[in-house]
Amino acid sequence: MLKKNISALSCLLVLTGCASVQDYVPPQNTDTANVVVTRNITAPLLGYTSTLFKLETFKTCHEEIGKNKATRFMVLDKGNPLIAEVNAEGVDVAVNEPVNLFMVTVAGPFNGSCSSIVKFTPESGKDYEIRLLGDITQSPGRCTAELWSTQAGSNIAQQDSFEEYDDCNPQ
Repeated sequence: MLKKNISALSCLLVLTGCASVQDYVPPQNTDTANVVVTRNITAPLLGYTSTLFKLETFKTCHEEIGKNKATRFMVLDKGNPLIAEVNAEGVDVAVNEPVNLFMVTVAGPFNGSCSSIVKFTPESGKDYEIRLLGDITQSPGRCTAELWSTQAGSNIAQQDSFEEYDDCNPQ
């Protein structure tokens, strides 16, 4: 249990502290889908930060992330004026190409955290919402991720499923 949690936290520290992690650049001159992330996470009073990294290939939680080319896909913050948000309104991704995301939500250095790794392939004519849900007021934190899509010209969201989902939290 503890080993998985330490592994996820180590990955986060390596990626956020490493200047070599570049920001994600949306594709140009190709068909895209928009991805937004919404959160309904119970957290300590000081707030929390969710960071998403786009990985070149899908990995599982116990695999080392350093060998997998990663870009900073999105940073969403609540309550910390020292953290700048990145792509908080959403970001475009190429359709028909797999999107592998390592998602980490952290509440302060000694509070709860949770992480997961997901994979999905966006389709043309759809936009996507990833809903992060959970509770990080305790350690270990408990979070889940849901994938929702909306067909172009519609405002009706439909729940989809990830092609792969790895909950990095200890059981």
